[in-house]
Amino acid sequence: MPKRALLSGACLIVVALFVGCGEPSSKAETRFKNPEQGDVDYWKDAKFTPDTLDPSGKSGTWTGWFHQDVVDASGLDSGVIRARVDGRWQDFPVVQLPDDFQKWNFGRRLEQLAEYRSLLASDGMKMPTLSGPHNGIVASHGGKRKDTYFTVNNAVKGMGWLPRPDKLAEVAAMLKRTWFWKACISRARASST
Repeated sequence: MPKRALLSGACLIVVALFVGCGEPSSKAETRFKNPEQGDVDYWKDAKFTPDTLDPSGKSGTWTGWFHQDVVDASGLDSGVIRARVDGRWQDFPVVQLPDDFQKWNFGRRLEQLAEYRSLLASDGMKMPTLSGPHNGIVASHGGKRKDTYFTVNNAVKGMGWLPRPDKLAEVAAMLKRTWFWKACISRARASST
């Protein structure tokens, strides 16, 4: 291959690199990119604003909100959830969990709460039980990741029970009244001033 062709090829590569790189953005905000979800991005107006006091630029604040528009729970009272699966809307009936499962789940949760109370009251350093009914396997469909051929994604997620709709306001008020961390944060702020 002639030297002139090699030199021309090298110049084209250098020009392409300079044109492709462009100037770094002077904006302080960065758009959130989800590396796992491929081309699907349910985050709306999500931005990272770096902390101006951190010279590394690693700490800061994320703002924005998460919204998906492929599930319609407006028919929940009628026992139906609609979802868009594989490009078409389908109705899925709400089902009751088996009695044996509910008995095991509630019973095991009560045992774990008793264990946590016992550990908090003791001076021991035993690790509490963390597995069991709280850590269910959740499978979601859609949003094919870039690192797979499949559109079913599984993950272990911490889950709890929701109160009945008629109890929701009462339980929310109780949680606000008894939130342990609220007191801890108030004490920490008071001691730092």
